[in-house]
Amino acid sequence: MNKSSPSIDMKTNIETEIKELSNLSTLMLNHDNYPVKFEIFQIYDNLLDADTSLKNKSLYNLLFMDVLPSFLEYLKEPILPSYRTENILTKQLIIDLVNKTISHYRSSIQYWIKQNKVCDKILQVLHLGSKILDLSVIRFVRTIVLYADFFFVSA
Repeated sequence: MNKSSPSIDMKTNIETEIKELSNLSTLMLNHDNYPVKFEIFQIYDNLLDADTSLKNKSLYNLLFMDVLPSFLEYLKEPILPSYRTENILTKQLIIDLVNKTISHYRSSIQYWIKQNKVCDKILQVLHLGSKILDLSVIRFVRTIVLYADFFFVSA
């Protein structure tokens, strides 16, 4: 019998869990039921609360290489009249997650924010004509001012 070592099994389990979390982000963007979207948002929110440093490389890669970039791209999507409420509330959740991420990681993600043009993508939401999203963008600007530095204000 050839048994695998516990470290290999643990690594495989972590990779499987990360893949499932990534699949949840796709579900959040494509599902038409807001409570489902909100529960998925809560999972990511809780993961941010649980991560106390950037040492959790798997979570960091999941958030910054997979989930958040796809969420930021979703912000560009038009608001469809038949799914207006769902589209608006999904965009609001995305901006809230970005705010939480910035407040959690603070200045350690400045390069990522600049590289992914996060400020530009969120500020473009102001053109969608939604008071809810306008308020979310204002909260984003407040988060940048509170947790970032002059690097973002001048960008």
